[in-house]
Amino acid sequence: MANVPNGHQKSDTLNSWKEIARYLNRGVRTVQRWERDLRLPVRRPRGTKRSAVFAVRSEIDAWLRSCPQLVS
Repeated sequence: MANVPNGHQKSDTLNSWKEIARYLNRGVRTVQRWERDLRLPVRRPRGTKRSAVFAVRSEIDAWLRSCPQLVS
């Protein structure tokens, strides 16, 4: 897939706030706040603040391991 950096597989990619929130078992607003305040690794293909988002599962998993206070 051309839009996925570093050779990540399509199945490793979450393509919307809803998919990211579902993966983390949280609400969309919570996940958006984590991105803003806690640097959740979310990418924007166009590089603007209001464009579509995607995230890579392995990056989110690594982020969760570095933020143990969020794991419940």
